Amino acid sequence: MGSLIHFLDVGYLRNALRIRCRREGDQVTISWQNSDPSLFTAPPSGEVTVGVPEFLAAVDEFHQAFISAMDLRVAEVVAAPPLGLAVDLVHLHVEQAERAT
Repeated sequence: MGSLIHFLDVGYLRNALRIRCRREGDQVTISWQNSDPSLFTAPPSGEVTVGVPEFLAAVDEFHQAFISAMDLRVAEVVAAPPLGLAVDLVHLHVEQAERAT
């Protein structure tokens, strides 16, 4: 089986890292290249290789932490909607539930 290469699209971020993930067999290699080292604490470029189970566990851990943090933020917005902004609270809950799956 050949390697599978994916690029993470972070074009919406200003001065974003270039991040590439490559799977070869039971290993995932993540490499990055930073165009502006003054903005990040990571080395300007590098790569790390981990086993697929470790990679998937890290992705799942990040997803769960991110969704939990967003649940708290949604609760804050529902409890005290931003002044001067119209927030569709029903749709906000629906979107958050969709992201959690």
